[in-house]
Amino acid sequence: MKQDVILVLDCGATNVRAIAVDRQGKIVARASTANASDFAAAKSA
Repeated sequence: MKQDVILVLDCGATNVRAIAVDRQGKIVARASTANASDFAAAKSA
């Protein structure tokens, strides 16, 4: 089934989240995972 959605991405310091929202504003899917970034390494670059 084809469905139009908007994909919202949130990349924070500790987590990365994705949420799919349909035209009526209903959340149809969501996922999150820990952000594996190394803040100290990124800061010194």
